[in-house]
Amino acid sequence: MWAWQEPVVLLIEDDAADAMLVEELVADSTPGMRLTWARSLGEAQAELAHGRPDCVLLDLHLPDAQGLVALERVLRAADGVAVVVLTGLAE
Repeated sequence: MWAWQEPVVLLIEDDAADAMLVEELVADSTPGMRLTWARSLGEAQAELAHGRPDCVLLDLHLPDAQGLVALERVLRAADGVAVVVLTGLAE
């Protein structure tokens, strides 16, 4: 018999209020999804070294990486995992 595992999402977000908002949205819309929160790209890279999430939600403005540089570094570390960029800026 096939055993479904809960989906795992890695949220890379340095702002606690924004992270809480994403956590609430996930809890309300997708029961059983596990959300792991990394506050910096360094924390995220450590998480990605230990396991592979189903998806990464990435804020482009982190304390240790910004913009496309952050995206490039996550894409390399995530090795084929879907990455969704989150930003409040209109750039």
